[in-house]
Amino acid sequence: MGASVIVSDNNIVAYLMIDGERTAEARAVRAKDPDWILPPLWRYEFQNVLVTYGKRGKLSRDRCRMLWEEALSTFSVNEETVPASYALDLALTNEISAYDAHYIALATIRQIPLITEDRELQRKFPTIALSMNRFLQPPETSMVMERKAPYRRRRGEKTVTSTPVS
Repeated sequence: MGASVIVSDNNIVAYLMIDGERTAEARAVRAKDPDWILPPLWRYEFQNVLVTYGKRGKLSRDRCRMLWEEALSTFSVNEETVPASYALDLALTNEISAYDAHYIALATIRQIPLITEDRELQRKFPTIALSMNRFLQPPETSMVMERKAPYRRRRGEKTVTSTPVS
């Protein structure tokens, strides 16, 4: 399940940039795969997250600005646009937001996973939209089990049984 590049949903960017209970997990995703691409709309979504934290008094104005500049320098070089008509079709067909459709479209076009904590996307696109936890799991390996040949006694051999020791 490891990819050389992944699409990161804005919620993963927020978990990575804003210290909280999911930050360690987001850092583990980044360590496993540091090459993230995002649609340009991540900028507006991330700014909205910062504004929400600012309004609630969880981040100061200066901290919001600093996080914005850090995120911009980290992720703006890895933006890729998708055809808006394709994203619109995905949104209408799958009954998801146009925002989410851009992330799904990017992952679909590039044939790489989208890492997201959006459960609706994980449910509707189970082969594309992976949780951080699922992405971090080691790849499944298929084990080949050999069948044991049936044990046959030779003629004349006695069957030995063990008796429990008291």
